[in-house]
Amino acid sequence: MWFDRFARTVNGFSASPLATALVAALIVVWGVSGPHFRFSDTWQLAMNTLSSIITFLMVFIITNAQKRDTDALNLKLDLLIAANPATSNKAVGIETASNNDIAEVRDEIASNVRQDSE
Repeated sequence: MWFDRFARTVNGFSASPLATALVAALIVVWGVSGPHFRFSDTWQLAMNTLSSIITFLMVFIITNAQKRDTDALNLKLDLLIAANPATSNKAVGIETASNNDIAEVRDEIASNVRQDSE
C-alpha cells in the first residue's frame, strides 16, 4: 500500500537528526516571521492551519508505525510460544481475544505457575 510506504519513509525521516534540525529552523523562522507580518490574523490562521495539518498527519503516521511494530512483535512472540513445547498455545493470538478471555487465560496461567512452584 502506498500509505504504508509513505508512513515508513516519513517515520524514518522524522526520527533523524536532520528532521530535528529542520523543525528547530522552522520554529525560528516562525518566531521571526511573526513581527514581520505584525502577527496578523492571516499569519496566525496560516500558522495554526499548518501546525494542525502536520500534527494530524503525524498522529496517523505514528499510529501506523506503532501498529506495524506491535503486529510484528506479536507474531514473533506467537512463533516463540508455538516453538516451545513447554508452553501453552493458549496465548498464541491472544491479542485479538476479548478482555474476559484474556483475564481467564491470565488467571489459568497464574494458577499453573503457583501449582508448579509449590
